[in-house]
Amino acid sequence: MTERWEQKLRDLHVDPPPDMWQRVGDGPRNDPGIALPPRRQRSTAALVAVAVFVAAGVFAWQAFRPGATSSPAPAASSPAPAPADSLDHSILATLDYRLARVPRSSTTPTWLTGTETSLQTPYPVRDVAISSDGAHVAFTGFSSIEGTSYMYTGPSDGSRWTPMLSAAGGEHPSWSPDATRLTFYSGSKIYIVNADGTGLEAVATGYLPTWSPDGLTIAYARLGGGGISLYDVASQTSTELTRGDDSWPAFSPDGSNLAFVRTDGSSANVLVMPTTGGEPSQLTDCGPGQCGEPNFGITSLIWDPSGTSVAFVVDGDIEQVSTSGDEIGRVSFDDKYGRSLGSFVWISGSSSASPTQSS
Repeated sequence: MTERWEQKLRDLHVDPPPDMWQRVGDGPRNDPGIALPPRRQRSTAALVAVAVFVAAGVFAWQAFRPGATSSPAPAASSPAPAPADSLDHSILATLDYRLARVPRSSTTPTWLTGTETSLQTPYPVRDVAISSDGAHVAFTGFSSIEGTSYMYTGPSDGSRWTPMLSAAGGEHPSWSPDATRLTFYSGSKIYIVNADGTGLEAVATGYLPTWSPDGLTIAYARLGGGGISLYDVASQTSTELTRGDDSWPAFSPDGSNLAFVRTDGSSANVLVMPTTGGEPSQLTDCGPGQCGEPNFGITSLIWDPSGTSVAFVVDGDIEQVSTSGDEIGRVSFDDKYGRSLGSFVWISGSSSASPTQSS
């Protein structure tokens, strides 16, 4: 047996000490003053000791051999992605021609304007815009008292709405970054006006204006499918950015890119390009009729606050694509909320709202 265990150790490249068997298996052989246990017990003890010694030797060889590395710690699990039919953020939206706050985690809107029977708030409403600090809202609404459409402004809690009488018929408002002015269009003209309704000024010919994050530029669509132009607020001059049947311009959060809708025959797609010019990249791949009716199927382009994706309304739903062209998801408002979606803006989910009218 001794020879067999010695051979096993040598096979593992472990040299047994010369006196191992004397010390473990047989005890101090030449000491007659020490009583030895029976031979069977000594053999069992020897086997246990050998097993411990071999295990320790193998462990040491594995741990300290050249090139040995420790086992990597298990990777932390990533959070599960949001379902494709859920919102990335809470939104402020026009639903069934009323203004509502829609929390990300709820299917129950908080209404900020009333129905057609309410005289205190405008109905119907459309074209909602929110200031960069989330404190101010503007939209186009019809006043049943005045019998005409106005651009309305007010705090984002919906506590009051004030018609901007100087901007009668104003559509598609967009706040300046400091929330002191608004741009909008009426008829074929682009206007700038102070938030209190003073200082109304026509600055360009076109529609669908939107203010850049730095406040220096207003992008707008030229009439007749002429493309997108950039209006320089300081010099009061416009330059062409694109040529084509382009509309719905939207600045990225850092202002370096512009997303827009390009209509080509019977199809419409979302494109993005640098605001300094260059070739646009196509983010969607909609064939004829796949993204609704041209000029009406894709509307209300808006960037995700992270700047990594663009969301838009198509056939009454919100669809979102990454800037690399990967589809992120689609939220069906008709199926999930039972409401018809018009326009929307992302808002912080922490904001509170005071409903002015129950559904």
